[in-house]
Amino acid sequence: MPFGGGHRHCFGAAFAGYEMTIVLGTLLKRYESELQESQEVVPKRRSVTMGPSSDIPVVVRTRY
Repeated sequence: MPFGGGHRHCFGAAFAGYEMTIVLGTLLKRYESELQESQEVVPKRRSVTMGPSSDIPVVVRTRY
């Protein structure tokens, strides 16, 4: 678990979640993204998280 668990839960977890909501909301409102090439994204385990197994080319454009 990225923020731990049980009675030793990370005290910054709530702030990190709130911050992520604000940042992602702002980015998704202002920008749009599109895969540069149509390719299958293969997941890969990275410690306790998952991520793509290779780079994924993305085109990002402003919405306005």
